[in-house]
Amino acid sequence: MSLLSKMLIREMILPFIISFLSVLTLLVLATLLPLTEYLFSAAVTLSEFFLIVFFIIAQLWTYVLPLATVLGVMIAFNRLSRDTEMIAILACGAGPGKIIMSVAVFSAVVWLMSLLVSAFVLPEAQTSFREMMVQMTKRSLSRGIPEKVFVSPFEGMTVYVDEASRGGRHLKGIYLRDARRREAVIQVIARDGNLASDVEGKTIALKLNRGTLINVNRDYQRSDIMQFSTYLLRLSLVQEKPSLKRRNEMGLAELYDMGKNAPYPDMYKRRYLVHFHERLAKPLGALILGITAAPMGIFFGRKGISTGIAMGISTFLTYYLAMAFCSNIGEAGTIPPGIILWLPNMFFALAGLAMIYLFNRRGLVAD
Repeated sequence: MSLLSKMLIREMILPFIISFLSVLTLLVLATLLPLTEYLFSAAVTLSEFFLIVFFIIAQLWTYVLPLATVLGVMIAFNRLSRDTEMIAILACGAGPGKIIMSVAVFSAVVWLMSLLVSAFVLPEAQTSFREMMVQMTKRSLSRGIPEKVFVSPFEGMTVYVDEASRGGRHLKGIYLRDARRREAVIQVIARDGNLASDVEGKTIALKLNRGTLINVNRDYQRSDIMQFSTYLLRLSLVQEKPSLKRRNEMGLAELYDMGKNAPYPDMYKRRYLVHFHERLAKPLGALILGITAAPMGIFFGRKGISTGIAMGISTFLTYYLAMAFCSNIGEAGTIPPGIILWLPNMFFALAGLAMIYLFNRRGLVAD
């Protein structure tokens, strides 16, 4: 590696690290704030708390890395252009190709990191985070149900309580939806009730008084309505069998296999294929956006670092909004997922090549 490449990479590393840590901290705090009530009610330990933070970081990694790459490259080249160091670099005989190659090497390393996280770390983190949240919800439920909060202690079950007293064990205004069975969905509305748990905390009993039970078949062809004075529901807090994986918990091979061979309608199979291509296409954004950010930072270097940050964030948001739009089109089936999900990368790659060409032809001036 040449001396110029080492110098440029050093210039990019510091703003990259600062951007990465700043954005990651904000997103982690934004994710943790809605969970505060559950964390306190479940009495999580310090080790469990740090484990939750680790799972959240793993889920945010694929979003933060491309943004930090754009900001790191944009800020570095913005400073070099503003302080006329870029003029000195070009005057020493270093062409635009050598400058862009250094950015490409830096962005490629970030791309590989993001791809490894997306392919291998993210599915495991999503699964572990969901299982931990379920266990915390169950633990919280055994201590009482919070009021005015929708609680999902089990897959397919939702509980809402209008008023709760005696530590969340005496309840009023209860709504319960139980969709755990394949053949029917049960909805219960009760005036009041009580919650009790056994000594070991493995089973809880929800006693509902003076309410209505609505039993609706999955095909919505038949429904039964029953008035009751007392309804007793026993729930085991011990997981008897592992739940089915969700799309974001599957590896790349599982997603592709489900999208091609699953015995589902085409509408559901497309969703797996969309998620498969998203997991491959989004990490590549770190490489493409990083290379595109270099000439942008040079062209607008004299406008100040705030302009560089604003342009970096705007470029990143435009890319991810385009990716979200293409995901919806892919799920609708208008265009195959293998084509539509790669269009944002192709568009930004062409835009980056155009800016590199402009930089090569006109130097530090874009107009």
